[in-house]
Amino acid sequence: MMMGMALLPHRQVSGEWLLASKIEVPIIACWWVYLYFQFVFVWQVISFQPAVFHRNFNLLYHAELAIVILACFHLSKSRQNGWSELFNCYLIGFVIYAPISAIINVLIQQGLYSSGGL
Repeated sequence: MMMGMALLPHRQVSGEWLLASKIEVPIIACWWVYLYFQFVFVWQVISFQPAVFHRNFNLLYHAELAIVILACFHLSKSRQNGWSELFNCYLIGFVIYAPISAIINVLIQQGLYSSGGL
């Protein structure tokens, strides 16, 4: 989602913009993969410490959600036509999704909920 918004699909297409968009997507993907490997993956695989893993995963995951929410807010307020409405719908969806996913993550970590079951 973040990469899709980084491409700014509402902009006019030009030759320079296409080159920039082809470079931005891999850079953003590499950045988030690096963050997950640096702060989350290490604590799950190399040195399994559940408390550190859950803390780092939650911080990084919710930072990512916060960035998407801020980007949707900015894009919904700064664009016209149907794009503003589209970004506004994404904003509402992510504002609803973020606290629900936080609650579910806490319940999973405490062993009170498992995905796919009661």
